[in-house]
Amino acid sequence: MYRCIDRRVNELHHALVAASPYLTKAFAIGGSVLGGIWAGVTLIINRRSENQAWIAEIFASLQTISTTVMEHPEIQEYLCRHYAVEAAAFMVGGSMLRDRQFIQAKTLVYWHLNVFDSIISRTRGSTWARRLLFSNDAELNDWETYILERLRHPLFRAILEEEGKIFGKSLQSYYEVHKAELSKTPPMQYLW
Repeated sequence: MYRCIDRRVNELHHALVAASPYLTKAFAIGGSVLGGIWAGVTLIINRRSENQAWIAEIFASLQTISTTVMEHPEIQEYLCRHYAVEAAAFMVGGSMLRDRQFIQAKTLVYWHLNVFDSIISRTRGSTWARRLLFSNDAELNDWETYILERLRHPLFRAILEEEGKIFGKSLQSYYEVHKAELSKTPPMQYLW
């Protein structure tokens, strides 16, 4: 009886030894697949965490812009007064550089453009990346509407025309695509 069991164990041992290279490969492939899945899940979790932090920074920047406008209503007044001028009026010129309100408004516009640059650079590209940032396309469309309305103001357009190279390629490309449309329709005077 022991010989029968011993013979069976021996046969099983030989079968496992013979199959060993195949089992090793199967376990290696299985482990690689599981490792790849785990890496993908970890990447998605990390990207979502990074994006949540980035979105929090965007909203903090927008809140700071709003607070600045509330604390300095003269900036808003300046933008409202100059909503219908030609963008060329804001381009490099000596008299504007001595106007304190112009400097404040230009600073505020730079702030906006930096936020827009960040949003556009993160949302241009793969659909997968956009899905990590926004729960649906409607939310992204709302951001684009917000950005386009702001870019209608001639001061925004003047800065992008004169100094656009200081911003990222995504914002520069976005502006080039929409430039004709932006100059056709003036901004609303009291949007600011």
